[in-house]
Amino acid sequence: MTTFSSCAAEAQGESMSEYVPRYAIEAPEMDVADRRVFVVDDDSWNELQAMLSRPLVRRPQLAKLLTAPSVLERP
Repeated sequence: MTTFSSCAAEAQGESMSEYVPRYAIEAPEMDVADRRVFVVDDDSWNELQAMLSRPLVRRPQLAKLLTAPSVLERP
């Protein structure tokens, strides 16, 4: 019996054992990425606010990485 999933997997050039786990990971990511409003409880909100209020930690190696030209920008 052919299913939509098996047709989709075949169209992607994947087996079902490759397609299903990949989709199980990607679908929630896409669903959350499209959200504009996130509702959290008071404890979670307070935890987020505490994290955002922490002093900045300088990370020189990260700063260097983010200011260096990317592989696409290098000559």
